[in-house]
Amino acid sequence: MTIINLEILTQGRTTVLGSKVKGADAREKFGLDELDKNADSIDVLIPDYIVTFTPSFFLGLFSKSLDALGEEKFFLKYHFKNAREIIQKQILSGVDDWKCAR
Repeated sequence: MTIINLEILTQGRTTVLGSKVKGADAREKFGLDELDKNADSIDVLIPDYIVTFTPSFFLGLFSKSLDALGEEKFFLKYHFKNAREIIQKQILSGVDDWKCAR
């Protein structure tokens, strides 16, 4: 199992993960193109101090994964840990935006 800790991005300095560009930068930093190709599941750790995980950041980080895997396999592979209810809703909003863009 692989773990992606988003605290590496925030280092406690921000409560917001936003912008598609920053999400795409994070995708590259964590090597998601390669991780999508293996069979391992991935735990995504979201710090509890994050109050906003914008759909645009989510899409920058995960739209290519959704394209490659589809929604069902995406959620079988990626497990969002420590995600409060509001963050879960923002993640689902990102998935909805991805569906609309297809």
